Amino acid sequence: MGYVPSKIIHLISLAVLFLSFGMILAATLQTNPGKLRKAGFILHGISWLTLFLSAFGLVSALGMHAAFPKWASVKTVIWVALGLSVLLLAKRPKLSGITMLLISGLGVAAIWLAVAKPAL
Repeated sequence: MGYVPSKIIHLISLAVLFLSFGMILAATLQTNPGKLRKAGFILHGISWLTLFLSAFGLVSALGMHAAFPKWASVKTVIWVALGLSVLLLAKRPKLSGITMLLISGLGVAAIWLAVAKPAL
């Protein structure tokens, strides 16, 4: 797959990933969160996997697989943390406010790394 299709899939997956976080966080405010919470977790898994697969497509399309930059390694760690942060929402829904700040901060950091591509 080329650069443009990978980039489009990557950006859509990013938007859907944060939508899924919103669904899960909204479910914590409801008295009967069952369906919304379950849909949020399913959407999170699908979008997170799609995000990673499209990222590997971008790495290949840009020819970065030979010399993977440090900013991309840090971004990868951030996306793994975002993927695992859903466990915090599952196990400790009362911490949803703090988790929301954590998710937002990690998301902003990952986006900044992708745009700025700093030499780390």
